[in-house]
Amino acid sequence: MNPVKSLFVPARLALALAAGLAAFTTTSRAQITATGTVSAAPAGGGSFDYTITLHNSASSTASIQSFWYAWIPGQFYLPSAPTSTAFPLPFAWSAAAFTIAPNESSIQFYTSSSIYALAPGGSFSFTYASMDSPATEFGNSPAFPSTPVGTSVVYQGGFLSAVSDTFVVQPAPEPATLALLGVGSLGLLAVVRRRKLSRSAQV
Repeated sequence: MNPVKSLFVPARLALALAAGLAAFTTTSRAQITATGTVSAAPAGGGSFDYTITLHNSASSTASIQSFWYAWIPGQFYLPSAPTSTAFPLPFAWSAAAFTIAPNESSIQFYTSSSIYALAPGGSFSFTYASMDSPATEFGNSPAFPSTPVGTSVVYQGGFLSAVSDTFVVQPAPEPATLALLGVGSLGLLAVVRRRKLSRSAQV
């Protein structure tokens, strides 16, 4: 992972960004529909590695060039700044962390070239390390208790550009949960098969 670039942003600037976005009117017909999941793995020393898988829907008509995680204009949702970051195409993408107050941080992932943007139907993985536990990262923001930490925004161009999508990066199901779902599905199929065989025998 790369040492994280962390910037302290005055609240006045955050509010100015929010006002600028609210005043921005788009005339473009392009649109983005984004989804994402985040998973965690212990990294030693009480730290965790978090992997965000960002997906740009095949129904989107624009690529994703900027991804601001745990943020909407004026609100920062990460409980603390990451200690390091990693991102797709390291020669083309960059990352920066922002902190405006205790319990209010976020991460920007971005590329300056549309050549390396996330095209419709594609997925990229972004990684960061944090001392915060999965229970904290996967819950609601301490600063904004009604908002999930994973609430994020993507943009077709640079940050605050016209075409964007706001969505929530969801915690990925744990392997144990997936295994239980698989066992449950197999059990259901077995019950259905037995019923079909029983009906055939009765006929």
